[in-house]
Amino acid sequence: MEITFAELGLNEQILAGVATLGFNAPTPVQAAAIPAVLAGKDVVASAQTGTGKTAAFMLPTLQRIAVEKPGRAEKPEAKEPNAAAGRDAKRNAKRGSAKRGAYPRAAVIVTGGARYKHQITALQKGCDVLVATPGRLIDLLDKKHTSLENIQVLVLDEADRMLDMGFWPSVRRIMEQLPKAHQTLLFSATLPASITSTIDALLKDPERIEIARTGQTAATIEQHLCSVTQGQKPQLLKALIDSFDPAPERVLVFCRTKSRVDSIYKNLKAAGLKVDVMHADRPQ
Repeated sequence: MEITFAELGLNEQILAGVATLGFNAPTPVQAAAIPAVLAGKDVVASAQTGTGKTAAFMLPTLQRIAVEKPGRAEKPEAKEPNAAAGRDAKRNAKRGSAKRGAYPRAAVIVTGGARYKHQITALQKGCDVLVATPGRLIDLLDKKHTSLENIQVLVLDEADRMLDMGFWPSVRRIMEQLPKAHQTLLFSATLPASITSTIDALLKDPERIEIARTGQTAATIEQHLCSVTQGQKPQLLKALIDSFDPAPERVLVFCRTKSRVDSIYKNLKAAGLKVDVMHADRPQ
């Protein structure tokens, strides 16, 4: 028999938000992680891309804030955040907070490549959830634009990627500024051996959840490999996009270099597609 979100311990307010978002039943990682997070345990969870890891930590974290600060919407309290999430939680946190009407100031997002002024202004207004990339958060902490003294929950999202990109020294600096009594949640598509000692040092007797073996792709993702020359790639990409029926609403293309991104952008735009780019040398 399929388990429901209500059976995981989520309250009526969060369940209403879940229904609004169109979630019908919890995925395996959500079913395993949500009760552990609600119980206040540190969690280390590994599951494939596309299995709902973000909701697995966001839903119970939002409930913890709602339970401990039930009058937040009517009577705002401290301006410092109560929960912090790092790395790729950004899009889902924005989506969830926009539909969580009882918390109009739920999320503030601070990332590199964006203007400091807007981020500082948002932080000054206060928030419940702070979503950040490690480098930008440290910059703001060093300049005293925010504080982590009220953090109850720290989420390290896409932890394997943070390790690959050299963010762990920054993560350690951030954790040094947290109160001793806080909960740490680490979610990742993979848990390489190189991260094990770091996990043991940063988390307190964590609940370990592994939904699938390392490197396994989610069943919801279909993969294809096309062997072509470098010069054939632009034409092939356009042909692949045109081959979908119905046409996709959005397509995300990853390239190895910034120059390649710019080249693909020019080709697709010349072909009449609405396209934009995202890399370190361009405003986003």
